[in-house]
Amino acid sequence: MCFRVAPVILAGIAVSLNGCGGGGTTTALPLPSTTPSPSPPSLVLGTCNAENIAAGIEDCDRVDYGSCGGACCVITTSVALSAENVMSTLNRSLADGGPDGQYELQYLFENVTGFTPLGGGQYLGQVHHTTSGPAHYTDKVNFLIEPDGENSKIKAFSLSLIGGALGDVGQGYKNIIMALKGANFDGWSDASVMNAGGSCPRPSGKVVSVQSQVAEVVERRRLDDSADVLGTCGLSGASEVPQCQNVDLGSCGNACCSLTVTLKMSAQETVAMLNSSLDNGGPDGQFTKKPMAEGGVGFADLTGGPPAEAAPFGFGSGPIYIGQVQHMTTGGAYHFNDTLNFNIVEDENNDAVINAFSTSLIGGAYSDAGQNYKNLQMALSVFVEDVTIAAGKFETSCPGPSLMI
Repeated sequence: MCFRVAPVILAGIAVSLNGCGGGGTTTALPLPSTTPSPSPPSLVLGTCNAENIAAGIEDCDRVDYGSCGGACCVITTSVALSAENVMSTLNRSLADGGPDGQYELQYLFENVTGFTPLGGGQYLGQVHHTTSGPAHYTDKVNFLIEPDGENSKIKAFSLSLIGGALGDVGQGYKNIIMALKGANFDGWSDASVMNAGGSCPRPSGKVVSVQSQVAEVVERRRLDDSADVLGTCGLSGASEVPQCQNVDLGSCGNACCSLTVTLKMSAQETVAMLNSSLDNGGPDGQFTKKPMAEGGVGFADLTGGPPAEAAPFGFGSGPIYIGQVQHMTTGGAYHFNDTLNFNIVEDENNDAVINAFSTSLIGGAYSDAGQNYKNLQMALSVFVEDVTIAAGKFETSCPGPSLMI
């Protein structure tokens, strides 16, 4: 178990991303010159560690246990301002490091830092937050800001970037809520915040497993020859590339995909097969195992230790594994890296259940051309029978083509 943390201003045009998405062209909008810059706040405690929690730090009580394979938090809230004013206020506040001085605006695909305009009055942004204390972890925070009548709707997402972060001590929620509180939106209250997908629940809450209304039973052949596997979606003619039709539009602030996979085998066997398959780059040769907080690369065994003893949310005393890999797209001028997280437990039938998640690392990826779904399907192609794939905790992410609006 571990916890995590690292750095996002304004952009112009969104172009088609090779393997990361994009959606046509939009024109950059200037920040309104009349928008007042918020007064710089006094620095606050921004790290959810034992010392700060003992000192009474607020907003560290919404702990996440691997909702995105690793720890994450997804929330929505409303603000009684235009989307443009919400964006500019957040941008100005976070440009100076935010409430605790540990935020850094990130460079986006659109060649700007922080936030970029999309069509229809929407804005997309990304920052990193770094924890303080003995360890310095970096978390990615995405924002999608959309008009909602005279108000704005914000979808915010925080993800632990370090592999092996099954629990986060509440840091994901803290990263988001601290940024929103630091913006000092007039009339806004955190009472309007709703968590999504069972992530970062309130202390008394229970995680509810989300199952798709229609589970897709998949039987596939193992993709043995990486030279024959097209692993990148955002190419000319991508509609002809298999498994690139499940496009995501900013479900995690940025593009992402969440799936629940059930297998008729033990968790240990599942990890062994995934680990072996991804050793040599996976089906298309572009997968790389990442360092884990617990040591080693790729996968870690958390059975019998934290958070099993501490988690009130269904991990019990059975086997628990966690893993992280990255996939790099090829072709064209761009090579984008996406992060895949897995956590693997066993259900009451002793079947392995994988919480599988992929997200675009580059800021500004509102659309992913189906890449995140493709990443997961390639990684899972090692399993050839008795595989049930359903929507994950974020059930509206990476929908099938027939469900796209």
